Amino acid sequence: MEHMYQYSLESFNKFFFKAIERTTIRDETRTEELRKNIRYVIYQWISRGLFEKHKLIFLTLIAFRLM
Repeated sequence: MEHMYQYSLESFNKFFFKAIERTTIRDETRTEELRKNIRYVIYQWISRGLFEKHKLIFLTLIAFRLM
């Protein structure tokens, strides 16, 4: 694994809670909205730090995982 791609748990927690704070819905759809926001925030965070040649691979892995 490329050493540049090792992220700390502290960093992950920071972005995880950031996604939770962005979720303003308070009804029965909150869980689904939380999932969407967490995925999007983590995706943005990771993709900003990727080398250009690895971005497509990362996106493909996410797409397959979500299917």
